[in-house]
Amino acid sequence: MLDNTVNFITNYKVPILTVNAYRLLFDIENYLREIITESRFSNNINYENLMLFHMITIVESLPSTSTAFSKQTINQLYGIMKIRNKVCHMKAISEQEYQELYQCWQTLFSH
Repeated sequence: MLDNTVNFITNYKVPILTVNAYRLLFDIENYLREIITESRFSNNINYENLMLFHMITIVESLPSTSTAFSKQTINQLYGIMKIRNKVCHMKAISEQEYQELYQCWQTLFSH
């Protein structure tokens, strides 16, 4: 039987979907961070420590991104918050959750 997990040094097994989802989240979060950094939203923010929720809120409020991100895209970003929390706590996610995350990633990187 095929093992759909990844073994880490500690022998803790993590489902492949979760590992792949982490890669997508990494791309999404860094993309949003880049947009915020380039917009020079505020000099008083440590962009490296922004949580996904805060980045979405900032991107949503930026005049330069209001045309780049539709309301649907912003809703997709907010919609992946629970998935993000599961992934970052190394909890298994469903195929449906992975597809939701992947669709959000595709929306951001398809243009």
